[in-house]
Amino acid sequence: MPEGYITARKEIRITKHAAKKMLALDLTFDDIKKAIELGEKIREGRSKMRYVFKGKRGVLVVICHEYPDHRAVKTVLKGG
Repeated sequence: MPEGYITARKEIRITKHAAKKMLALDLTFDDIKKAIELGEKIREGRSKMRYVFKGKRGVLVVICHEYPDHRAVKTVLKGG
């Protein structure tokens, strides 16, 4: 991405399932947001995306559906 290029940020919505997984894995909304913004983006279908972020706390995987006006986080996975 060229320097100075600004991407439009979509609203991030968390499903009940993803919220339960976040609590179980001791993750915050900021962790999810960071994974989406800085992680590797992998397309898994027409609207399904997987974001993989490798940080100090391990590997964080966020699976979400992309809609025109928002992202809906479906589930969250964490690896060592």
